[in-house]
Amino acid sequence: MWRFGIVFAVLIGCPALAQNISPKKGMVQCEREADCLSELKSIVTRKGNILYLRFENGAAEAFKEDRQACEEDDGEKCLRLNLRAYRPAQYVYVVQWRGYEESGSLIISSKTGASITLPSLPHFSPSGRWFASIDPNPYEGSEYAVAIWSTAPDKPKQVFRYRIPEKILNERWEFIEWDGDDRIKFKVTFDKENGATQESMTSADRTQQGWNLNWPLPNSK
Repeated sequence: MWRFGIVFAVLIGCPALAQNISPKKGMVQCEREADCLSELKSIVTRKGNILYLRFENGAAEAFKEDRQACEEDDGEKCLRLNLRAYRPAQYVYVVQWRGYEESGSLIISSKTGASITLPSLPHFSPSGRWFASIDPNPYEGSEYAVAIWSTAPDKPKQVFRYRIPEKILNERWEFIEWDGDDRIKFKVTFDKENGATQESMTSADRTQQGWNLNWPLPNSK
């Protein structure tokens, strides 16, 4: 299971990559990794099953996947990696990972190479100052159902998280959208005590005291 981290290899021999990342490079997002590689070929490259990323401190790392294990139904070793975004204003690479049954993303600092592992792709606020993460399977070894992070050059910092109480048997969260930089809209599907399934819209709002999640709602019991 890859829920708690991704194994990577420190780069020893590096293909021809720029020694420094240009701060003028704009944000790049892609559904297909090939599109990202085309835009970022001076700082990112792929050689077979290894994805190479260059950092602003001059270092680089090699992230190794094992697609053959996936094809052979080897759940322990199966790992696919795909570069999905580079956000220079936030000093962040976003790499999507897929295991045999799980998937998520790596948020990697382009300044230092420090990384965090998420159970899904991140949802960045309009300014990029924050991003939200949803765990699609928030029960088995999960650290949260919803988490909010602040971006920082060295490493993103978790500023809020919500864990589903143990007595709640079925509660599923879905990210809807950012409303400015200070509100996130969610949809929650849950089972009521009478056995009926209900959907509710709610939000997390940033106040002077920090982030506040408007949940549970009065009618969610």
